[in-house]
Amino acid sequence: LAASLTPSHTATATASHTLAASLTPSHTATNTASPTISPSATVSALPTNTPRPTDTQAPTETRLPSTAAPTKSVQRRAVVPRQRQPSASPTQRPSTGELLNGTGLRLSATHGLRSGVQFQRVNASGVGIPSVIALGILDAVDVWGWVEQGVEICFSQRGNLLFLDAATAPRTVLPIASYDRNGLNCVALSRAGTVVLLLDQPPTAVQPPRPLVNCKVTTMDILNLRANPSGAVIGAVLEAVTLTPLRRTSDWFEVRVEGILSWISADYVTLSGDCAG
Repeated sequence: LAASLTPSHTATATASHTLAASLTPSHTATNTASPTISPSATVSALPTNTPRPTDTQAPTETRLPSTAAPTKSVQRRAVVPRQRQPSASPTQRPSTGELLNGTGLRLSATHGLRSGVQFQRVNASGVGIPSVIALGILDAVDVWGWVEQGVEICFSQRGNLLFLDAATAPRTVLPIASYDRNGLNCVALSRAGTVVLLLDQPPTAVQPPRPLVNCKVTTMDILNLRANPSGAVIGAVLEAVTLTPLRRTSDWFEVRVEGILSWISADYVTLSGDCAG
């Protein structure tokens, strides 16, 4: 039995050796033929610890020093808006406002004194018209700006009032009606000019109106029609209108305008005929 098995075992071992011999070159060839395991040139040329170029070019952190925080706080304080003081209106200046409101003179406007209307107290040189100065000026106020809204000037003193119209050059002198408001001598305006308060003339003996027969008067400007001499205004008559007066006093003519009896000032008409009365 041992003799019979020996060749077979030998053959098996030989065949196994042959198989191993045949596999060894193939395995060796396989291991040596694979190129993927060997490191590429790119991988070996880029070490993992070497910083990339982009890391060395970032200047952001180096340009902002740690002392930038105070600059931000300063900028925040700089943008805080300041409280602006309101600009003084013309009636608040010491040269006008305190004098106007502090010495027997009251001003008012429909939309308030800060609406664009302006006032200034003036003296005789500010009035500048010799014939008006000769009458004796107690006070005078110049008004301009947005007068069209309607303004009121009130004097504490009594006296006749004149209006120097700023629409003409030289200024036209016009009588202006006044009225009482809480004991003040007031006038209302809607256009720029100067209001002049004249000395109150002492009372004189009242002369009765004298009748007229052959007299003509022509208005030199737009004149007020009054209910009686120096009385309340009840209308107006245009410039360059010729009228036939019925009676007169030393300063006034009684006329009939559109059927209404009224009085006009003798200072602003031209005379023709026998007007002495």
